[in-house]
Amino acid sequence: MRANSYSSIHYESLLAAAESLLVERGYKGMTIDDIAETAGIGKGTVYLAFKSKMDLACEVVLVKELAVLARLGERRLDSARAREQLIVDRVMLRYDAYREFRAGLMAALAPAQKLLREVLGSVRSQEERIFALAVAGSGAAADWAGTVLTATESLLPVWFGYDVLGSRDQVASKASAVARALVSAHGPENPALPPDVLAKLERLRY
Repeated sequence: MRANSYSSIHYESLLAAAESLLVERGYKGMTIDDIAETAGIGKGTVYLAFKSKMDLACEVVLVKELAVLARLGERRLDSARAREQLIVDRVMLRYDAYREFRAGLMAALAPAQKLLREVLGSVRSQEERIFALAVAGSGAAADWAGTVLTATESLLPVWFGYDVLGSRDQVASKASAVARALVSAHGPENPALPPDVLAKLERLRY
């Protein structure tokens, strides 16, 4: 989403300024002038790096999401327990990454939702590949990966605020329960989720 690489030396300061202002004022309350002042650079320099306020706000999210993917990509996948932990990490890494956005990410960036959904969609595609590797060779890897992401979506602070999600321990407990159900019923040896497990997952998510 960066306009070009000319102002790469200002990149980190712009991201930090934008994130701070998004948390403090929300997307509507943040202006390019505010971002420039907080970052300690000229307004024109902001536009050298990003085409718009919306692009900069979504870049803040993209950087966080890519950091999550990098962490997930480092995980070992050599056991059922490791696959469970991968699922839990998908949730908890985001719980920690967005905890300053108390109302949830979509609420904080409401006017930028269209672009934000595109960003999250591109990240989801990459994340599906990571989870497919967890059951590579099962013949149903892609289906399992998609099921994992869908089953844990309602536990992410992207769509819901922290008052809805609950405490970190509560979310971790739910994520662990979902992970156990997914891995035990939908591992390499059993690629199809039976209806009773689907029903159980739906109850665990809420």
